[in-house]
Amino acid sequence: MKDLQAIENDLEELLETSQTVERCRAEETQRKESFKNCQTETMHAEKQEFAQQKHEDLQRRHQELVKQRAEREAEMQEHKDVMDRVVQESRHAGLCIAISRQIGSFSPAEIDALTEENYRLEKIIGAYMSDLDKELGLGLYLSKHDVSEEQKKAK
Repeated sequence: MKDLQAIENDLEELLETSQTVERCRAEETQRKESFKNCQTETMHAEKQEFAQQKHEDLQRRHQELVKQRAEREAEMQEHKDVMDRVVQESRHAGLCIAISRQIGSFSPAEIDALTEENYRLEKIIGAYMSDLDKELGLGLYLSKHDVSEEQKKAK
């Protein structure tokens, strides 16, 4: 009977030990899960912070590019205005030559040479403006600046 009692006591102790071990394992598993969750949250926060920094960097870069584009467009408009003025002055010079031809202050050879030079310069300037406009994609310089053969003859 004593042996049976001792065995029962041992079994009860083993059961208690087994339950304690199970409880410890469950607590350890819970701690591991909690640690994993903390790591995941930390990684998520780090990724979120990185994404936020990247977004801010992209916004700054975008603002810089917008500013550079505006400066470039202003510069291109200034170049266009200068070139338009040169074309107009060139056309004005051509008109002056045509008027002078009628008045007779130049010899016909001088007038022809000046007229040809004037049209040659107009073509060079017009081609440059057209190429510049196409390169920049501004659509500001139209074919109205190009000098046709009919216009040459009319002048």
